Amino acid sequence: MPRLTLLAALGLCTLALSGQAPPAGAPGPPEIEDAYRSSVTFFGRRRPVEVRGWRIRFEKLSEQAVPGAHAPGMVKRRFRVRTAKADRCQEFLLTESVVLAPFDRTVRGGISVEPLRSGACKQR
Repeated sequence: MPRLTLLAALGLCTLALSGQAPPAGAPGPPEIEDAYRSSVTFFGRRRPVEVRGWRIRFEKLSEQAVPGAHAPGMVKRRFRVRTAKADRCQEFLLTESVVLAPFDRTVRGGISVEPLRSGACKQR
C-alpha cells in the first residue's frame, strides 16, 4: 500500500509541474485501479466503468512477455485509461504485471497507475 501512495504522490507532482491540475472530484489512481479490477472483460475488451459520474474507459496498448530468468512466466500489459465527465477529461497509463506460472513464488504481479494529462476533452 505505501508503494501505491508513493506512485500517486509522484503522479500528482508530475501534473503540478506540467501545469495541469486534475479536475475536482476526478477519480484518482487508487480508484482507477479498483475500477480496472472490477471491470468485466467482454471478448478480450474491458467494458467502461462509471465512478461518481466519471466514465472510465480502458484501451489496451500492448501485451508482452517479460524477458529474463527471474520471471519466465510473467506478462506485462499496458492500457491507456481515459476518464471523462461533461467537458473534463483525464488520461492515465495503467501497467499490469501478471504471473502466469508460479515458478518462483517470490515474484508477484501488480498494477501501477500513472497520470498522463488532464484538461478539456478533445472533440472527435
